[in-house]
Amino acid sequence: MEAAGAAASLVTIVAAALQSTKKVYETVSGIKQAPQHVSQLSLAVQNLQSVLSQLLNCRAIKNAEASTNLVAMSNAIKACSKDVLRFEKELGKLRICTSDKVVGKTWKMIQIAVREKDFRQMWVQVNHHVTSLTIQLNIMQS
Repeated sequence: MEAAGAAASLVTIVAAALQSTKKVYETVSGIKQAPQHVSQLSLAVQNLQSVLSQLLNCRAIKNAEASTNLVAMSNAIKACSKDVLRFEKELGKLRICTSDKVVGKTWKMIQIAVREKDFRQMWVQVNHHVTSLTIQLNIMQS
């Protein structure tokens, strides 16, 4: 019974992380004429979306037995979800609407340039989560 509850909790966390990842991707991929580090982040977020989708559909997690140890998987998913939610919040400030005035759009582009270090750090963290979750997924499916 414990494994079923833990599995259901994991699926819920993965679903929330996937939703946030989609929003992060929309924001990052929507930056036109983006510098290379922003494009790299966009690709890394796509990779993370793929891994999260695989986790969401992983039968080994959904049908985990009581003897299955989900602690490592749970910790990796929770860390990923926490980071993705933080990225979503940070990047939400950069969303550019078509109704933004030219000054607002210019200011947001300046913010993007200033945040180069932040984008690079996000890229590092997203790639870490892709690697970590892929390993956990492979273990669960073996």
